[in-house]
Amino acid sequence: MRSQTIATLALALVVSTAALAQDAGAPPAWTLKARIEGVEMVGDWELARIRATSGDSAADNAADTSQIAVAKDSTFQIGVDIVDAAGVRQDVSGSPKLIYRPQGCLSVNSVGVATVATAPSPRWTCNVGDVIPLTIVYKEDATNVAAMNMYLLKIE
Repeated sequence: MRSQTIATLALALVVSTAALAQDAGAPPAWTLKARIEGVEMVGDWELARIRATSGDSAADNAADTSQIAVAKDSTFQIGVDIVDAAGVRQDVSGSPKLIYRPQGCLSVNSVGVATVATAPSPRWTCNVGDVIPLTIVYKEDATNVAAMNMYLLKIE
């Protein structure tokens, strides 16, 4: 299962790199912005744009500071906005059109309430300093709107 996780992360990197190769200055048609307790998270799309405009060093610094700290045995609401190409935001928190793909010792229910386990799952550790990847997908078939962003949380 760990090799599947590594493959998923590698695929995310390839997708991000391919998106940058198309046009580094053009934002995607739709993006997601997530937040925990009012703190906006920096996702893969934002990091790709920082890398394209400010270079690798700036993106690496942003990646290091973008990890939101979460405590073991904590529960919190993940807020999500969908953002169109013009930058107009709409809160879609708790929408049934959101799909959460947590990994590690993080679980997220269908309305975006996340829980960090106190014990490791069989495939992951759950120790202070561990990084937890979280992918959020928004898909609305009726209007053909789709967006995705990947975030990193860090156990404190």
